[in-house]
Amino acid sequence: MNISFEDHSTSWSVDGVYVKWVADLLIHNISTNESTQYIPILGLNTSIYTNISLVVFYCFVVPLNVFFFVSIVPELTRKCIMKLKLLVATLIAVNILWSLTWLCLSVAVCIIQFQETDEVMFILNAEEDGAYLRESIWEIVAHQLIENLLTVQSILIFAISIDRYLNLFNSYSTSCENMIAKLLLVVLPFIVAATVFDHRVLALLLPVESALFCRLCLLLCPSLLAVTLLLIALFPTDSKNGFEPRFPMSLSTSFPRVMLLVAVLDVFWRIAFFFQLLELDFEFRIVTGSELGNEILEKVLNVSYEVAIFIVHLFPLYFPVLLMVFVRHYRTLTSSRFSQITAMLCCKSDTIVDYRCETMRSILADQKKRRSMMMSVH
Repeated sequence: MNISFEDHSTSWSVDGVYVKWVADLLIHNISTNESTQYIPILGLNTSIYTNISLVVFYCFVVPLNVFFFVSIVPELTRKCIMKLKLLVATLIAVNILWSLTWLCLSVAVCIIQFQETDEVMFILNAEEDGAYLRESIWEIVAHQLIENLLTVQSILIFAISIDRYLNLFNSYSTSCENMIAKLLLVVLPFIVAATVFDHRVLALLLPVESALFCRLCLLLCPSLLAVTLLLIALFPTDSKNGFEPRFPMSLSTSFPRVMLLVAVLDVFWRIAFFFQLLELDFEFRIVTGSELGNEILEKVLNVSYEVAIFIVHLFPLYFPVLLMVFVRHYRTLTSSRFSQITAMLCCKSDTIVDYRCETMRSILADQKKRRSMMMSVH
């Protein structure tokens, strides 16, 4: 089932120009120093141990992100909600979709590798039906899911950094009540990813090479800007050093530090992929002027590329873990939800009366009663 690189049955074509993108680097594991053999999607010569390890990894990551999402869902049902919490919840939802995509893809590859039946091989190797099947799978899995989810991920990180930067100013409202505004915060990153960040859409407005280079630059821009804004957010103004009523303090202190680490890792893997794609799509190579320097630079770029692949796959793991460990607000939410789940599984009562809340409720009820009495008197 090996297909030569000239076949391009699972690559994108823009005006006859075949384009390699991030999905090619992840699925096919193309490296600029490797041979020109093209490993197609669902290729049977992929390492079975790699696929099994991905299945095991994402079988753990999916429940982790689902648990984290369930823990923060009660906050999303309130009328007045912080924009930051909504963006984080959307990013966790993206993690779930990303993990499910790779889990299904890895399981499918494992099934084909274990059961190389004549029917499956006939369909995958067919000239017309097989090519159409490969193109359909590639469009859905590689572009609509993998590519767009990675783009949405960078846009959401950028949006979170904007929120933390604007939080430095007293005039900025960190919460929103309008349902349309909430829906826009969730849907807009997906719309932007499918339009502005799609090189096929850009090719309608720009020359092909300009569209590809513009898309290649957009691969880095959101993450680089996010790092800049988060660095500024680490140094709040004097008026923002105090506690903000009704909002968790950890979201203004420890959360920007965690997001800065996440953004730096995001920039690292995108830069590593940038140089690989720069050579694959534009045949552009960086040289030092000496054979030894070129060899060292090539090794550095290849090692960075291999590390970048691990960072991409590990994001759904380390992002929720960092929030649960280092951000007090999310640590409290997840620990409370975990206690409720364990109590339910162990058939134990987990009803704990919070006397502070009960006292506050009684005070508010008493004040409401007094106001109603005063209004009835007047």
